[in-house]
Amino acid sequence: MGVTSDNCKKKLICELQYAAKHSSILSYALNILRDSSFDNYRTDGYIPDMSFCTSTNMSCKEDVT
Repeated sequence: MGVTSDNCKKKLICELQYAAKHSSILSYALNILRDSSFDNYRTDGYIPDMSFCTSTNMSCKEDVT
């Protein structure tokens, strides 16, 4: 993916977690492909919307989409 900074990795994983809440297929795929390194970047708790991921990882300047 080319995401290098930890804050950007956290943002990307947060966005994937949010999207997976609304897609059972994506949720299933993430569970299959997930490894222990993802756990370091997971957002604990409720993710109300996609902008939450940006606001909690403001120092990310990379495009993670």
